[in-house]
Amino acid sequence: MKHILVPLLVAADLLNLKALVAYLKAIQPLSVVVLHNPSLGVSAENVTNEVDQQIAELTKAKNDAKERDDFAAAGRFVDEIEAAKMKRADILRDGWNSVPVEERERAYRNFIVEFVSLDPVYVEQVTLTEDTTHDNLLVTLANMGNSWPACLPSGRWSIVSPHGIPDVSPSWKTQPAPVPAPVAAPAKAEEKKPVEIPTDASGRADYYRRFYMSMKKAAKELNVPMDGRPKEEVIADIIAKEFPKAA
Repeated sequence: MKHILVPLLVAADLLNLKALVAYLKAIQPLSVVVLHNPSLGVSAENVTNEVDQQIAELTKAKNDAKERDDFAAAGRFVDEIEAAKMKRADILRDGWNSVPVEERERAYRNFIVEFVSLDPVYVEQVTLTEDTTHDNLLVTLANMGNSWPACLPSGRWSIVSPHGIPDVSPSWKTQPAPVPAPVAAPAKAEEKKPVEIPTDASGRADYYRRFYMSMKKAAKELNVPMDGRPKEEVIADIIAKEFPKAA
């Protein structure tokens, strides 16, 4: 199978990326789509600090109330602590929204960069609009609609999970690599033509926002530094060099 979808949905999915990439090199796909949850790689510590501090302060206030035998106040603090814990659970589920885009992009690059070595394989990064699970993955794919990756032709792509990837050994040189079973495209996903590279500055900038590998390649060719820089700054520098008049 020459068209691969790699779902990265939980932290455990990031533990075996090197073996996964080695496997993909062995089967030599034409295109790889790395689809991931928006919360993946965004540290929970960065999004729960405020509510954690609130819980700590409420806990101290509750203990102080108990020490002075103010059990009515202690009871109120217990209720507030429970409410704060529920808020923390909500933040853990949806809190990635509060993390600045630049910080999220930086977190995503930490695992997307593993796929750079697949060049010249066509690699596309797709960030979901909200978190999903492996159990609900097919439903999520079926609901992607117009955002369905054009490089995954209907009925001719496979899902390759980061788990259970065979070791790549010298014996693979004389034996064909195992090929994953094809997966039928979700009912709502329509086959599309390959993505065309826009010829205007605005369209090209949007193109680089969608396709990390293309952005990285352009940055390298144009000597635009990427390390430690927000994605939008890198794109702006690329566009300034590709479209000097537009910039």
